[in-house]
Amino acid sequence: MKSRLKTILICSSIIVLGFVCFIIYGLHLMEIEDRYGDLQEIYFEGKTGDLIVNNENGNIGKLELENTEILVEDNSRKFKLIEWLNSNQKVIILEIYRTKNPDLFLNLTPQKFKEKIKVENAERIIQLNLNYQNCSQPPLIAIAAIR
Repeated sequence: MKSRLKTILICSSIIVLGFVCFIIYGLHLMEIEDRYGDLQEIYFEGKTGDLIVNNENGNIGKLELENTEILVEDNSRKFKLIEWLNSNQKVIILEIYRTKNPDLFLNLTPQKFKEKIKVENAERIIQLNLNYQNCSQPPLIAIAAIR
């Protein structure tokens, strides 16, 4: 009898623990969704050290992922991703590249950056097109992801 009760308690504990872990993971995913919306692709597929390029204004930065924060290092200053993106723009086009040495790319002009990307054979991880043209007031994040 004691053996059977012990087995039932262990199985019940494992099931409850699994359920609690599932809920915690779901809450973590909801936090990322709430914070970044469709930009969550950057959180899940980007890595610290990847290059992020805003093709509308030519800004180039380096991604840093810390817990649930996406930071962009631009000219030795760190910004949150939402701050780095200019929310007043109607169209934003982002690309993320993975290179061996991202620091070599940070202070380049957009044209020199494109040339160096071709020479280095950098891998484009993500391309995102944000279009706020039809919105009276642009939301912080409204993105169509393109692979």
